[in-house]
Amino acid sequence: MNQSQSLTNDKPNTTGQDTNLPPTNDNLNTYLNKFYKEEKTKRTKFPASLPADAQPFDILIIHICSLAWTDLDAVHLKNHPLWSKLDILFNKFNSAASYSAPAGIRLLRASCGQPSHTDLYSPVAQDCYLMDNLAKLGFTPQLMMDHNGIYGNFLAQLRQYGNVQHVPLMSQIGITQSMIEFDGSPLFSNDELLNRWLKEKSKPGDRSATYYNIITLHDGNRSLKDSKSVPYENLATHLLDQLVDFLATLERSGRKVVVIIIPEHGANLTGDKLQMPGLRDILIWVRMSGTKLRKNKSYSSIIYS
Repeated sequence: MNQSQSLTNDKPNTTGQDTNLPPTNDNLNTYLNKFYKEEKTKRTKFPASLPADAQPFDILIIHICSLAWTDLDAVHLKNHPLWSKLDILFNKFNSAASYSAPAGIRLLRASCGQPSHTDLYSPVAQDCYLMDNLAKLGFTPQLMMDHNGIYGNFLAQLRQYGNVQHVPLMSQIGITQSMIEFDGSPLFSNDELLNRWLKEKSKPGDRSATYYNIITLHDGNRSLKDSKSVPYENLATHLLDQLVDFLATLERSGRKVVVIIIPEHGANLTGDKLQMPGLRDILIWVRMSGTKLRKNKSYSSIIYS
């Protein structure tokens, strides 16, 4: 699959002159529009077919919500044993997203360059869809989640805008509930889901490509024991330990699998001058003069008087 690693346009044509201009609205918009224009020229080059003697293997993409290097650093997990088990490690990765559905759509359209957020919800060329490209090479696509995908229409958005409308979702029937999601719905055991996935990959000559979405680390997820929020450090430690165990199980199985672990977006545990801890948006601060502001009784809106 080395051929699929190169792009038609590997480096942006931005120059030092562009980046040294004063940060006015016009200059910033010009720079951003130029970036998007260059991104539209990018395509991942997949071969037309695999060689007859190509070794079969599976692809497992594990997409994890609320995970970033700064978060791991904040809870002293930047040197967790999982990272030493990986063959390739990116330490300056940016998913270009702050919410789950856009992150998932970007990943499922990863065969083309980076679009604007708005363009995620517009049609794209067929060769932009990652699962389509892999299916053409003989990889059977599959979806997998540790949640029900209902909140925010997550699964529906992935299916529509990631072009996986007819891709089967692995059953969660019989999987133990591990936690309570922030919206009250069940979260399922990642251990059991991963083991079920491996058991289903029993035929030696098969090829599959699975997108697995994990939201275990999301803020507000609660324990089954007392319905209280679980500290991020505890959740992250447990999840990373589970992934270490799964990789060891894979090794023992002898199954050829490419495991790709990708964060959706960070949790912003520490915050900075622009963002309070836990906030994943950049606030635009507004000061109003000459008017009185009061909040209504429900504290859900501001009333001007």
